[in-house]
Amino acid sequence: MRHLLLLLALSTVAMAGVFQMKVRHLDKLNYIRQGKTPKEFEIIQKHMQKFRKAHGIKKLHTHAVNGQAVQDFYDLFYLANITIGTPEQMFEVILDTGSANLWVPDNTCGQDDSGSSGSNWWSGTDSGSDFIMNRAERHANKKEPTRFNKVCDDKNKFDSSASSTYVANGESISIQYGTGDMSGFLGEDTVKLGDPANNPLVIPKTTFGQATHLGDFFGNSPIDGILGLAFQSLAEDNVVPPVINAINQGLLDQPIINVFLDTEGNNDGGSRRAGGVFTYGGLDTDNCGDVIDYVKLSSDTYFEFKIDGVNVGTSYSNTKKTNVISDTGTSLLIGPSKDIKKIVKAVGAKYNSNEGLYFIDCDAKYDPVTFTINGKAYNVSSQVLTMDVGESKCLFGMYPWDIGDPAWILGDPFIRQYCNVFDLGQGRVGFAPSKNLA
Repeated sequence: MRHLLLLLALSTVAMAGVFQMKVRHLDKLNYIRQGKTPKEFEIIQKHMQKFRKAHGIKKLHTHAVNGQAVQDFYDLFYLANITIGTPEQMFEVILDTGSANLWVPDNTCGQDDSGSSGSNWWSGTDSGSDFIMNRAERHANKKEPTRFNKVCDDKNKFDSSASSTYVANGESISIQYGTGDMSGFLGEDTVKLGDPANNPLVIPKTTFGQATHLGDFFGNSPIDGILGLAFQSLAEDNVVPPVINAINQGLLDQPIINVFLDTEGNNDGGSRRAGGVFTYGGLDTDNCGDVIDYVKLSSDTYFEFKIDGVNVGTSYSNTKKTNVISDTGTSLLIGPSKDIKKIVKAVGAKYNSNEGLYFIDCDAKYDPVTFTINGKAYNVSSQVLTMDVGESKCLFGMYPWDIGDPAWILGDPFIRQYCNVFDLGQGRVGFAPSKNLA
């Protein structure tokens, strides 16, 4: 959640390179107007679950670069195309630096499904964190029938019998994403990141999950699956993540992922339009400026590091050093409630109890929210924090949640302001200004 600049052969001769993968915009309001508007908003962080493991992966050495386009779902989450198998079977997945497993629905998904283990009907994950409706309340109000066996409907499903390169594995896999979940089994096949007709990154012998059960959220979303981009130490069943697999096979010039996320307002017309680019193996100099600085990771699990503090002009300041996570799968900037309450007061955002969110005047001008990292100031402007969700309503792109340590999650608004360079080899993250912001 990709464009490719070099075509990688599946023959015995492997070429290293740089590959790009585009993301696209999706129209969230179509879902809202179909009566799927939730009562409250909740950001679910799967990387806050029990899967947090302390050990890292070995330092990686590679030789190449690659990229991919993504879809932007009203600046709330980003999707991209991948294919699995020979011939290719296409899926739309979340590109998630906050997890490390790839999975898609199997063609048996939903058969004899006993139901979701999640507590919410409209369950959100940090992968495309979304509005949710309390399932019990919906059932009590008889606003929505139980659809346990319908969650897999309208999904692209993987048919292993149709792929000549598929290798059975059979081991089970189960992942809990907050209140959402998936379960199924593992398989191995060729994975291509990006459009198969546009020089994709080809990764042979990739282990992935084949979901036979999906949590309820996935039944009301355009998401087929999730492509985790974090370290192997975070992966369920210690599965090698696809990009780590590409690095290990020497397919990339450098062991890095350069993420550029565009804003929905920079695009004209159409509900499915370019929303950014994920570049594998090198830097995206078309969309991103020079790297300002790199910061070392606290551990090779999530992309976690320390900030020196946060402020809004002179009206709010906190100089306490704290751990944060950079995560493409989180829609907003998440922080401690005591800090967020002071920030929203400083910028003039107002809480909407019906939605459980902070909204702000669409024309509001306010001081940027500044994060100090490694002694350098990174300003997140009103241009990316004021998120137009239609009907003259604008969401303020921060949300209070006391998640402990790390205390903050620098989600998509921060990455829209500053391209992130996720360096898997040296265990660091770099920041470069987006060229697409005025």
